[in-house]
This record gives sequence, C-alpha cells and structure tokens, in this order.
Amino acid sequence: MSDNLGDTAPPPEIDMVEVNEAVVEVKEQTPVPDALEEPATVRDNSQEQLGDAEVAIPDMVRVVTCDGFEFLLPRHTVLSPVLRRTFQVNAGKPDGDTHHLETVDGATMHCLVEYWFYKLRYPLGTTRPQFDVPEDLALRLMAAADLLQT
Repeated sequence: MSDNLGDTAPPPEIDMVEVNEAVVEVKEQTPVPDALEEPATVRDNSQEQLGDAEVAIPDMVRVVTCDGFEFLLPRHTVLSPVLRRTFQVNAGKPDGDTHHLETVDGATMHCLVEYWFYKLRYPLGTTRPQFDVPEDLALRLMAAADLLQT
C-alpha cells in the first residue's frame, strides 16, 4: 500500500439542502443513466383514454409537500399507484398535473423520489446496491410509503 496522496480519489460532492430549518445532507450525487430518459418499457401515454374522452396528459407532474417543497418529475418515474391514479383522473383539469401531499414533508418526499429512481435504475433481477435510508427519516418514510402504496 502506498502513502502517496495522489492515489486517492477525491471525495464525492456533498449537497446541503435546507428543510424546515434543518439541514439534510445528500451524501452522493448519482447520475441518472441515459436509459431512464427514454425507458423501453414505458408506453406512449401522451394521449390516454379515460371513459369516452381522450385527454392529453403532460409528460411532467408536480408533487407539492406539506412544507411547500415542489417536485417536478417525469411522469414515468412516479411509481406510486395512488399518485398515478390521481394524475390520470385529474388529467385535463386545471392543475391536473399537480398533487398536494398534506402529510408528507419535503425531506421524506426527497427520499421517496430517490427510491423511485433507484428502482428504475436497478430493476428486479439485477444486482442492486443497498439503498440507505437515514435513521431520522425511517419512520416518516414508512408512513409515506404506506400512504402512497410504494
């Protein structure tokens, strides 16, 4: 083993995000693979049939948390069946692509969104690295996952 400092990799970038006067540390920036931009399994849902009406559905949806944080997400990344149904039923209405979560805070939603991208990046049948959940979010994350059926 060498004591040469040039052999060590630089530490990953650390982002600090302010949430409700607390600071949440995002430990590592993981780039989203190109495959998530246009996944092969996602069907074209720019026009969906809802009853007798055909409604255009935008490609992006907005989730607003109880503390006012907004998450603008590609529609195919929203893995919650509850949110998917909400966006489908409200399609074509003003603010139909926005859903307000009255019981989920920004830090918890951030962790849920990271998990959705994790599941898309590492589908079943592939080797998955461990998904770490901060201890202080574990209970809130379980409640939010139960609420959203994720």
